[in-house]
Amino acid sequence: MLYSLWNKWLTQRYRWIPSISLVPSLYFLGWLLVKPFDIYILNLTNEDISLIGTLITFLAFTLILPSWVKTRWSSLSPWNALGLKNIINIRELFFLFRGLFFAFLGIALLILIMYFSKWFDGFSKVKIEIILDAIFIGTIVGIAEELIFRGWLLGEVSYLLGEKWANVLQGIIFSLAHIRSSLNTNEPLLIYIGLLLFGILLSFRRSLDKGSLWGAIGLHGGLVGGWFLIDNGLINFSQHSPLWLFGVGQSNLNPIGGVGSIVFMLIVLIYQRKDLERF
Repeated sequence: MLYSLWNKWLTQRYRWIPSISLVPSLYFLGWLLVKPFDIYILNLTNEDISLIGTLITFLAFTLILPSWVKTRWSSLSPWNALGLKNIINIRELFFLFRGLFFAFLGIALLILIMYFSKWFDGFSKVKIEIILDAIFIGTIVGIAEELIFRGWLLGEVSYLLGEKWANVLQGIIFSLAHIRSSLNTNEPLLIYIGLLLFGILLSFRRSLDKGSLWGAIGLHGGLVGGWFLIDNGLINFSQHSPLWLFGVGQSNLNPIGGVGSIVFMLIVLIYQRKDLERF
């Protein structure tokens, strides 16, 4: 009975309704399930409660994905359709490690520029806990966000509107999902542009990797984890670092919103677009 209702919901006439209601519904479910933690476990902070709710939401999301993809996209191999192909395969491992390599190369290039400038204050020792946190955060963010945005969302937009609009629209949604209202009024525009370009770049990366998500996961996770490590003590940057060039943020640099990163991503996107046109 429930399975039949679920299939009717996914294949209804108004195809866009399941798409726009899925994430809000799952967040509401996560909020309902996390309330007992908030009421009965007094030692948890608001951040802990929020994290538990997010984990519940993502777990529910991954549980329904196979059925969603089979029904909506008519795919017999849902995880392959989402881009999570067999990681044991040599080609998939190559995509993953190539993504990590380019992530670390990009961070190294930015550090090199700052090293030879007046805005570099030296290196510091980093605790092993920070290194483990960087690996954990990079892995979780890389897999989770790529599965959501370049896996499910990209596929849904393609299903609803066609591939022509999918790359740009998923990039717009990706950037809006990361905008913080607490930023200064002149900061969101640069970060929005940077995140938009980054989302499109990751989408192109998946296309160039024959639909595999592992290259995008490596690139995204490597950048997030690598910058977390740097921003939490590995390198000391001057308080006078030019935010317009190296990134914007409240207390820490956020290089995705820097003019340097934006220009670099534009150049990469131009070359990626040329490569895609050859297919």
